[in-house]
Amino acid sequence: MRESTRTTLVALQTLYQKEALQHTRSRGYIRSRVQETPQTSQIQKESNTRSLHQVVPLWASVLASTSKTDKIRFKVRGQQLDISQMKMCVVGEAHGFQDSYDNCDDCYKTSLEFATLLRDSPYKRKAQLDEFVTHFNEKHL
Repeated sequence: MRESTRTTLVALQTLYQKEALQHTRSRGYIRSRVQETPQTSQIQKESNTRSLHQVVPLWASVLASTSKTDKIRFKVRGQQLDISQMKMCVVGEAHGFQDSYDNCDDCYKTSLEFATLLRDSPYKRKAQLDEFVTHFNEKHL
């Protein structure tokens, strides 16, 4: 593929995603609705990768500002969060605060592990969170 064509595709993808951010919300997290073609599949795969702040913006703000703690409940931007409740924990936010995790055993197990996440040091948390975000990007986007 020529470089100018790739640049144009990337620009169009970026423009579309900006519109999607403004107009499309599905189950609490944003999904791109660009139709995949052979020319755009690699670009779409790269652009669909979300960061922790995009997957779980409320919990990301709590985790960034909280060191080791036994506290389990937080209120962020009017939303009640509770690390011990599946629906309100980190994994729950990623799934739009729904009761189910799309029948994903990995997400269920991760939510149980995250019940003690706030007791860990921020450095140790990062590895667990990165692993979850990678899983979420690969399996749920």
